[in-house]
Amino acid sequence: MANEISRRDFLKIGGGAALGLTVLSGCTWDLQQTAVMEMYTNAPEYTLPGENYWFASTCRMCPAGCGIVARISNGRARKLEGNPQHPLNQGKLCARGQAGLQELYHPDRLRQILVATGERGQGQWGTTSWEQIVDTIASTLEQIDPARVAFLVGLAPQYRIELVSRFMKGLGAEPPVIYDAHSTFEGRRVLEMATENLLGEATL
Repeated sequence: MANEISRRDFLKIGGGAALGLTVLSGCTWDLQQTAVMEMYTNAPEYTLPGENYWFASTCRMCPAGCGIVARISNGRARKLEGNPQHPLNQGKLCARGQAGLQELYHPDRLRQILVATGERGQGQWGTTSWEQIVDTIASTLEQIDPARVAFLVGLAPQYRIELVSRFMKGLGAEPPVIYDAHSTFEGRRVLEMATENLLGEATL
């Protein structure tokens, strides 16, 4: 019959098909290996996966409190820039502010509660739980005269200052000492005054 395929033709067709599948297999990819799934919980209703959105905030990397805008993609902050509508920095942002995302993503950032396990200055640290550290702090404070307790804090949001103030009041201690940690003169002077008032000697 004219439409019959000989053994040789059959082998040619079969070999060509096998070769084609082998070549084309190199043009495919494993979706399970290349796809990256990112959690996007509590996303605003107007956001779309893969789209960039900018949100205004305030830089906390130093006491200046410059205005910033953060580029958000798939629920994660990707870039920080200065806010051009902020009266303080007017769109500019220093290197320290640009590196603010490192506090979120740096591999060496603190992820657990660390406590000293060796002598002071040895640099030996271990991890603990929130429950254990709270119990340790509470038992330690019970043995200390409230008049000898001081809380030193740099630039912080008002709600944190109020929280610390309530905590110190509950202990019967003096209110927290607020100072500029990045000021060579003012910050040191405030600490000297606080040390003198608490310990009787203006020595750091």
